[in-house]
Amino acid sequence: MSVSVGDEHLDLNPRGAMLVSKLLEADPSLLREFEALLDRGSAPEWMSPEEAAAVLGVSRPTVVRWAKAGKLTDQPVGTHHRYPRAEVEHLRAERAASAAANREAAQRARAQAAEMLDVPPTPAEMIEAGRALREGRTAAAEAIFARAHRADARRSAGSARTSTAE
Repeated sequence: MSVSVGDEHLDLNPRGAMLVSKLLEADPSLLREFEALLDRGSAPEWMSPEEAAAVLGVSRPTVVRWAKAGKLTDQPVGTHHRYPRAEVEHLRAERAASAAANREAAQRARAQAAEMLDVPPTPAEMIEAGRALREGRTAAAEAIFARAHRADARRSAGSARTSTAE
């Protein structure tokens, strides 16, 4: 098969002939999309699932799962799939922003927990700690008893400082 455009003539190998015949049989909207790509001068950069996974820091099956869920545009190329690089980069930036927000939320939660450690337990919490201990929930009881111990130690340290200052 050969193709002629204006004064130019090109003989096609079997693969080129197959591509041209598929292009001629293609859906008109796909041809318009292809024309638009040619008018822009270059096709968008596509990534394999493995490349996208490396950029996103996830596994290849996760990339495929996200494509099925609609998080990424999936472009089948024969039996393979490709993803637009710009979309993959955008998703990476979104994930990075989300991770930063999660880290900040965790830091705030840790700070609140640390503040909570400075507060002596209420009598109701001490009763609950005793109940938890009897029921075998030692971790919950130990946390409350540890707060009580720290509060006692602070109180003792505070009273020792005031007595030595006198």
